[in-house]
Amino acid sequence: AMTPRRAWLSGQRAVLLREAAGLVSGELVAVYPPGIAAIYPGEEITPEVVEYLLQVRAAGLHCQGAADPALRTVRVID
Repeated sequence: AMTPRRAWLSGQRAVLLREAAGLVSGELVAVYPPGIAAIYPGEEITPEVVEYLLQVRAAGLHCQGAADPALRTVRVID
């Protein structure tokens, strides 16, 4: 949807993870294991990614990069 730099410099707000589908991510969220980013700044958050992250949260897996370590919310472009 936009370059990571532009997303990083844009205004952002936190939204509930369940409501993030269709919005543009303002942060990188990587799940460990396997250590691969699920979303990047500037990328549109799909319903599939939301479902995956909800499962990650329920399983108690570690996420790196998220402003909310509990993964209740994600940062999106305002």
